[in-house]
Parts: sequence; structure tokens; C-alpha cells
Amino acid sequence: MTCNDYLLKITIRRTKKGVEETKQEEYNTGKNRSFPYRYPNIYGNGLDVVLHSLQQIRGGGKNLNIFRSPSKNEHFLQIYPIPHKFARLSLVKETKQTPLLQSEQISPLPIPAPSFDGPDSVNTIITCPENEEKGNKVWVTNCTNPKTSPFFGNNDHGTACCIGVILEGKQTNVGITHQKTKKITSPWWTKDIREKYNDKIPGTRYLSRFVAYNVEPPFDIVKVSGWFCLGFQEGGESLPYKLDLFNATYACPIIHFPSTVAEVVGDSTKAIIGYGINDCTHRFIVVRKEEIERRLLVGI
Repeated sequence: MTCNDYLLKITIRRTKKGVEETKQEEYNTGKNRSFPYRYPNIYGNGLDVVLHSLQQIRGGGKNLNIFRSPSKNEHFLQIYPIPHKFARLSLVKETKQTPLLQSEQISPLPIPAPSFDGPDSVNTIITCPENEEKGNKVWVTNCTNPKTSPFFGNNDHGTACCIGVILEGKQTNVGITHQKTKKITSPWWTKDIREKYNDKIPGTRYLSRFVAYNVEPPFDIVKVSGWFCLGFQEGGESLPYKLDLFNATYACPIIHFPSTVAEVVGDSTKAIIGYGINDCTHRFIVVRKEEIERRLLVGI
């Protein structure tokens, strides 16, 4: 598993009565964090979690995902989902060495158009290239070649990856990416020459979309869905802090973050998505893969 720029090798298993006692001497516990290290149970005694190594990923980063190429049976580290940047991951046995990231690459193909219009599709950003020039001190609004781009663009953040989904007869790996609005020092929407968003964009707001990749290097992006949000738990639609964006309010939390997407054990036609709600609670939903396929191919 990954945590920010660290890669952790762990084993997790359910235990039966007496297993912990019989194997306790094999592991380090307490404040001694040398490997292998067994985490103490805070609640209950049925879970056995052992940390075998903790290795920092060269180059840093966060929201990284590990995925596998089915035919090659090799593992790769997804550094950025869109544009798709990745590297072959070689796990070393020595605990003091960093994982070796080999042949870092970016998929060269252009990114497909979204399968359906999202809330940002008609809210385009209009910029002047002159304003991006280094050393420019004059704010240009009447340039001859203005550039128009969707509000969120195509530089997505990593979220969760990946499950196998067949699209148009071909096997693909499908993951989830996200974009968020955040009032940082220089938000990207302030570059709009018409200043359409300066007073209309609230604080942090999250949206997600599905992305389908080829299963072979260079793992080109083959399909991209439009933006969507994930809902509250049952009965939670009346809660405050709903997603409000571009003068519309949705029955979704302002913050949702899918931290995992996985195939349902014993049923390859379904996937389970686990996500956090407003950084306060969590939810799991089971979806049919055909629903994911539909959103990637024909939209909502």
C-alpha cells in the first residue's frame, strides 16, 4: 500500500484465538519499529497486521496508485492519472533501499473527449497566452489569439486505480481521478480574462470521473467520462455542506474522495467503491461494471 510518498509492504489476516500468542515472538512490537513490526490491536483481537518494510518513493508525491499489467504480470506505479505518467515498480528485499522506479514514462496520445458534459463543460476558461509569458507585467484582455479550455482542464489528481472493465470488446484498466477547487494563492480560474469566477467559486469542492487505460505499456488513455459526484449515505441528503458549483446545488457532499476501487470477490461483474464524505465519515457502494462501462461510452 502507499501513504503519501511511502510504500509499505504489509500482511493482513484474520486470526483465531491463540494465533497471536504463539507467533508473538517472531515480530517486534511496542515502540520498537524495526521490521517485521506487528501493529497492536486497539479494538478487538481478530486482526493481524504486520509491517515488513517502509520505503520512501524516489521523487515524492501523493495520491499514488499501484496497478498491474495482466499479460506481463508486472507492477507499475501510477504517478499522475491524466496525463498518464507511470513507472515500472521493482520491489526490493532490503528494507533500507528505496523501490526502484524504472523507465518513467508519460503516455504520448492525446486525451479523449469526455463521454458526457459535466458541470464545467459550459464554464470555460478564456486566457491570453501573453499573460503566461515570463516577466509580463501588463494584464492582457484583448489578445488576438485567446485560448479556451474547460474549467477543470486535463490535469487530474490521482484517486483510486484500477479494476478490469471490457470496453468495446477490449480489456481495459479503469480508475477514478478527481479535481477540486481550492482558494490557494493563485487559483487557476483567476487567469480568466473576463473574471467570470473570481467571486463565484467557493472553497474546496470535489468532482470525480472514470478513466480507462490500455492494459499494456504505455497504458494510453482510451476513454474518459464526464465529471460526477458521489452521494451521501442513506438519509443524508438533508445534511448541510452540499456540493454547490456554478450556481447549482447537488445532492452530494462538498468533499468526496474515493480511496479504493476493487472488484467484488466472487462476482467479477461488480465493483466496490469506498469513499470519504466531507472528511468526516465513510461509505461503500457496490456498482455494476456495466454502469461504469455505460458512463465511459455513452454518458449518463
